[in-house]
Amino acid sequence: MMRIILYIAISSDGFIADKNGGVAWLDEYNNEEIAREIDEQGCGFKDFYNSIDALIIGNTTYKQMLTFGPWTFTDKKNYIFSSFDTPKEDAEYIEFVNTDIPTFMKKISSKSFKRVWLVGGAMLAESFYNLGLIDEYIITVIPKKLGEGIPLLPAIVQAEGLTLVDTKKFNSGIEQRHYVRMITMNFGDVLIKKSGIGQFDDGLGVFANRDYKKGEIVIKWNLKILSSQEYEKLPEYEKANFCHNRNGIIYYYPDPERHVNRSKNPNVFSDIENEANIALRDINTGEELSISDTTKEDF
Repeated sequence: MMRIILYIAISSDGFIADKNGGVAWLDEYNNEEIAREIDEQGCGFKDFYNSIDALIIGNTTYKQMLTFGPWTFTDKKNYIFSSFDTPKEDAEYIEFVNTDIPTFMKKISSKSFKRVWLVGGAMLAESFYNLGLIDEYIITVIPKKLGEGIPLLPAIVQAEGLTLVDTKKFNSGIEQRHYVRMITMNFGDVLIKKSGIGQFDDGLGVFANRDYKKGEIVIKWNLKILSSQEYEKLPEYEKANFCHNRNGIIYYYPDPERHVNRSKNPNVFSDIENEANIALRDINTGEELSISDTTKEDF
C-alpha cells in the first residue's frame, strides 16, 4: 500500500517560510554538528530520503528549489504540480502534473511506489490533508519564531486527527515529531482502527467485522518476502515491528495482520505453519483481536 509522507520543517510558531517565501532562516541550523546529531538518532534527511520512492512538489516550491542550484533528486521520480509559466527542467525524472489531485492519485497508485514524499508547499499540503491523503507527518520544529510568513495549515500543526508515534529532541533545540493519520481501514471481515490496547506506536488495532466461531480462521496472512535492499529501505519502526527472519528469508507483515496487538486476554493465536490467526474462542463483531503477550513469533 502506497503511503504519502509530509516531511517538512516549520518554525516554532508554525511557519514554513518567511513573508517573502524564503527559507534562509533555516541556514543557521544547516550545519554538520546538527546534522550529525540528528543522523545518529536515525531520523536525518539521508535516511528519510533513502526510504522514499518518489516526490510530490508544488509549483511555488519547485520554482524556489530551482534557485538552489542543480537538481539533486535525480534518482527519484519528481511529480510537479505546475502551471503553464513554470520553468521546466527537461529530464526523465521530472513529470509535470496539470490534473486535479484525485486524478493524479489514481494514476500513481498503479505504480510500485511504497513511500512518496510530499515536499510542499503549504497550499499543496493543505489540499492533500483536506482530502485525507497524507498517511504520515514528519514535522521538524525549528526553535525560531518568524512572527509572520507562510504558515503550515494550523490543523496540521495542532495535529488534528493525527496520532503522535514518536518525538525526538536534540541539543540544538530542534524537535522532530512523527504523526500518523488516524483512520479506519475496512478489510471486509476485519477493520483497522484506533486500538483500545495500544501496543503499537501508531495506536492502531484490528477488530472483528463479523462473528467468528472458535477454531475459525480470522485472518489469513499475506506475507511478502523482501529482498535485503527492500528491507534496508524500510523505516526502523517497520523493521522492528513488522518484519521477521525465517532461515535467512525476510518476511514482511502487511495490513491487517501486522496490527494485531498483544494482551493478557487473547482471542486469537498465531498459527505459523498455516500462516493465519485462529480464533481461540467465539469472537463477537466489534471485538478487538489480540494474541497472547507471551507469544514468540520469531521464526
